This record gives sequence, C-alpha cells and structure tokens, in this order.
Amino acid sequence: MLTEKAVRAAASKGKAYKLAGSRGLRLHVSPSGHKSWRYKYRFEKKERLLTFGACP
Repeated sequence: MLTEKAVRAAASKGKAYKLAGSRGLRLHVSPSGHKSWRYKYRFEKKERLLTFGACP
C-alpha cells in the first residue's frame, strides 16, 4: 500500500518506473518527474491499462 509520504518522495530517475499500490493500482513516475495513477486489469482475457490522471 502506498502512503502519501512515499508518493511525494518518488523522484525521477533515468528511466520510467512504477510504485505498486494494491489490487493493480500503481503510481507511474516518468523520467521528467511526471507522476500519474494507472490501473492494470483484465477484461475478456486481455490485459488493459487505465490511466486516471496526474498525481498532484
């Protein structure tokens, strides 16, 4: 489970990376420092990715 402190502390690196939350919810951090919430799920045997938006 991600805490607010961990989300705020996530800094950009050379490559994009993800911080795992729970049940498929992840925080995606791009090399430029942009943070967005993404949800990975399966529908009709296909993997899908839904982006909710920027993290303040």
